[in-house]
Amino acid sequence: MCRFEEDLLLYLFCLLLLGSEIKSEYGIPDVTIKTSWPAGITASIPDEEGIVSFTFNGRVNEKMSGRENGTLSGKVTQALNGHWTFENRNVFVKAGDVIYYWVKVNYLDGNEQAELYKENQSYGITENDFIVTTTTSPPSTTNQMIKEYQIPNATVQAFSPRGVKISIPDEDGVQSVSIHGLLNVTSKKSFARTLHAVVDGYWTYFARDVKLNLGDVLYYWIEVGYFNGIKSIQYKSGVQSVFISKFVRAPDDRIEMDYEIPNITIEPLSPKGLKVSIPNKTGIRSFEFHANVDNLIYRRENGKLSGEITSPIDKLWIYFNKDVQLDFNNVISYWVKIKYHDGYHTVDSYSPVYSYRVHISTTTTREYTIPHITVEPLRPKGLKVFIPDDKEIRSFAFHANINDRINGREEGTLSEEIIKPIDGFWTFLDKHVYLQPDDVIYYWVKVNCFDGNQNVLYYKDNQIFVVKELFNGGNFDTEVSTTTTTTTIRTTTTSKPEIDFEMPQVTIETLQPKGVRVSIPDRRGIRLFAFHGNINKVINGREEGTLSRVVAESTNGLWTFLDKNVNLDFGDVIYYWVQVDHYNGRQRNEYYKSDQKFTVTGNSSWFGEKNSSNAAQSDINVPDVLIEVFWPKGFRVSIPDEKGIKLFEFHAKINRRINSREEGNLSKDVIQAVNGRWTYLDENVRLESGDVIYYWIKVDYVLGNQRIGRYKENQTFKVTGKFFETKHLTLDDIGCNYSML
Repeated sequence: MCRFEEDLLLYLFCLLLLGSEIKSEYGIPDVTIKTSWPAGITASIPDEEGIVSFTFNGRVNEKMSGRENGTLSGKVTQALNGHWTFENRNVFVKAGDVIYYWVKVNYLDGNEQAELYKENQSYGITENDFIVTTTTSPPSTTNQMIKEYQIPNATVQAFSPRGVKISIPDEDGVQSVSIHGLLNVTSKKSFARTLHAVVDGYWTYFARDVKLNLGDVLYYWIEVGYFNGIKSIQYKSGVQSVFISKFVRAPDDRIEMDYEIPNITIEPLSPKGLKVSIPNKTGIRSFEFHANVDNLIYRRENGKLSGEITSPIDKLWIYFNKDVQLDFNNVISYWVKIKYHDGYHTVDSYSPVYSYRVHISTTTTREYTIPHITVEPLRPKGLKVFIPDDKEIRSFAFHANINDRINGREEGTLSEEIIKPIDGFWTFLDKHVYLQPDDVIYYWVKVNCFDGNQNVLYYKDNQIFVVKELFNGGNFDTEVSTTTTTTTIRTTTTSKPEIDFEMPQVTIETLQPKGVRVSIPDRRGIRLFAFHGNINKVINGREEGTLSRVVAESTNGLWTFLDKNVNLDFGDVIYYWVQVDHYNGRQRNEYYKSDQKFTVTGNSSWFGEKNSSNAAQSDINVPDVLIEVFWPKGFRVSIPDEKGIKLFEFHAKINRRINSREEGNLSKDVIQAVNGRWTYLDENVRLESGDVIYYWIKVDYVLGNQRIGRYKENQTFKVTGKFFETKHLTLDDIGCNYSML
C-alpha cells in the first residue's frame, strides 16, 4: 500500500471517530412542564434522532434524593408531534407548588445505547401556567354578547413633598390592573404594582415614596385583565407621559389601601350543599362568592354558584347553597369580593381565582347525636317518651307499635311530632295506651336540628323497649298525687316459685352461597334474644357490632338471628356476644355470654350437609404461581388448572406492599381456565427492571357440596431484565365471562 493510500485511510478513520464523538455529545435539553386545570401535568423534551425513550420521575412539594422513584413517574417509548411527552392527568397542583424531578433519556449512539440523566431539577407553578382542559364544547356565543373593552384615560396626580397617584375608573369585567411607571428616562427610577381592590370606584395605585420635582416627566403604561363574557383577555396600553407642572395636597394615607382578603373556609355539606365563610372584621359591608364546579371561572365572572351576603351571622359572613350536589374529587373554582368601608373610602377588594378539591366525604357542619331516649310506661295507662332539650332542636317525632314490629320508618299506631319543649324536655305523651310487663315497644324517633345553616334530620331507627315496670302518673281521669314514685310491678305470677334459668347453647351455621344463622332453643320464660358480632375483628365489650339484631319472638322452637347477605370464607372468625332476657315468674332478668368466637371451617354446615369430601380438605395445596412480564408493557399471572378449582383471584400493587387480603390496585376474579391454566392478564401496566409486584391470591375449590377457599398471602415478584414479547389475549384466553361485561 502506498503512502497516499495509508494517509487516506487514516484520514477516513479520523473522520469516523470524529463523527462518532460529535454524535455522543448529545445533552438532554431543558424539560418543558405544563399544568392543566383542574388537574394534570405534562413534561416534555423535543424529539431528536437517536432518542429511544424518555423517563420522568417527580414529586410535588417534596424534594427527591438522587434517582429515587417519585409519585409522578413514567417511561415514554414513542415521540408524538415532535416531542417526547410524559403526562399525568390526575395530579392536582396549584399556584405556589413546586415539582421536584429528574429525567432519563436512553440514547442510541451508533450501535450502543447510552443512558443520560438530568437530576435535582425543580419547577415552580404560577397562575400563568394553567391550561384549561375540558371534555365539553366551548361556551356558545350565539346568545351571549362579547363585550369589547378599551383602557380608559388615566388620572395622574403628583403630591408634595412626595407621592404620585395613577387611577382608572372601574368597569364590569375588569379583573386586575397593573400600573408601571418610570420617572425621567435617564433617572431609571421605576415603580409597578398589580392591584386587586377598587377604591371609590377606581383602580388606584398610590406610589407614596416617589419624589417628584416640577419639570419632571412621568412615563407610565397600564395592563388590564378583562373578562369579555367568554374568556379572559389581557390588554396593554401604549406608553403615556405626563409633564409635572403642579402639585396637589397630600391625600389621606388610607387612599392606597389594598384590602387584604381574610381566610376563606370551604365546607361541603352532607347529603348536599356548600358553606363558604370568612371571619367578620370591622368595616366589612358585604361579601360575594362566585364559583363553578369542575369548570374554570374567571375573575369577576358570575359563576353557577353565586351570591352576595349583606350581613354577618355569629361573627361570620356566610354564603350557603343547600342544593348543590358535590362528590369526592369535584373541583370548585371560585373568587370572592369584599366590600369594605374604613370611614373615608369604599374599597371593593377581589381575590384571585382559587381552586378547592373536595377531598373528604361530605359531612354536616354541626355534629349532633340524639341523646338517650327515656321511655316511661305509666300506671294505670299512658306512655311518656322524652329527650333533653338542645338549643338547636326544632322538632321531635316519635313513632311506635306495641308488640308489633315496626317496618322501617312507618308512622306506627303511636305517632306524633312535637314542636315545642316543656320544662327542658321534648316530650311525647299518650294518655290512652294500656301497657303491662313484658309488652314490647318497637319505635323510631326523628330529631330536626339546625346546624347553623339549615335544618338537618337525625334518626334513631329499630329501637326496642321492653316494659319491666310502670310509673305512677298515668291516672289522667282523676287528680293524682304530686308525689311520684317508681314501683316494680308484681303480676299474678308472684305466688309462683321462681324458675331457675341457664343460658342455652348458641348454634352458628354458615349458609350457601352466603349468609349466617345464629340460634338458641326456645325455653319457658325467654322474652328476647340479641346477637352482636364482627367478622375477623374482635368485638369490644358489648359494642353493637357489624352484625346486630334483637329477636323478639321464637320460630319453630328456636330464637334465630339470620343474615342472608354476609359473605364468609374458610378460616374467617366471628367474634360475638349474645343477650337473653328471661322472665322467672317474678321479674325479668338479663343474661349475657360475652367474648365468644366462631371459626368458619369446612366441617361446619357452611354449604349444606357434610360429606366424605371433608377428609380431603387438609390435602389441598395451592399450585405454584407463574408470572410473565411483557415488553413494552403488560404482564400475566397464572396457575395450572386442577380438579375442583372454580375461581382464581389475584390482588396486587406495584412497588407498594399490600396488606393481607387488601383488594389492591390490580385485582380481578378469574372464573374460567383456558388452555389448562387460570390466567390474570393486564396489558396496560408498564414494568421496568427492578420493579416489585406485591400480591396475594385466592383459589376456590369445590369438593362434593362444599366450597373451600385457600390463600397464598404476602407474595413478591421482582422484575428482572427478562421480558417476553407482548401477546394480546382475547376474552376467551383469560376466561372472561361475557355476561359480566
